[in-house]
Amino acid sequence: MNHIERCHRTGHNQGNLRRRDILVRFAFYTTKMDAYRALNKLHNLNYEGEKIEVYQDLPFKTRQRRKAWKDYTQILHDNDIKYKWGFPFKLIIFHGQGTRIASTTDQLEDPCKELNLQAPRPRVQQEMETFSRKQL
Repeated sequence: MNHIERCHRTGHNQGNLRRRDILVRFAFYTTKMDAYRALNKLHNLNYEGEKIEVYQDLPFKTRQRRKAWKDYTQILHDNDIKYKWGFPFKLIIFHGQGTRIASTTDQLEDPCKELNLQAPRPRVQQEMETFSRKQL
């Protein structure tokens, strides 16, 4: 019996410029949960030196919100600060002083200050400034 209903890559092939996500639809919920339990036991999952990250059930709106926070997560990543995504939409930041949870950009300002990190400007503000310059 096949336990995977469908499996495919997302987006368009752009050569080796970027990694592409792989979507998997399991035929049975129990199979899906067994797979996630097994994945949770693995540490440093990678393929040919590339880190593999596994997420489940990400609706479009959640992916868009995560994309909007890319500047924050990139700063955390660049400074070797561990974080993970929570449900329904939270960024959980782990550092020496404890754990911080943010579900809005305002809640990210305090952890950035505590960790002496320059918080990025909100993307909406950046886009507005770019738009204003183009009109000049």
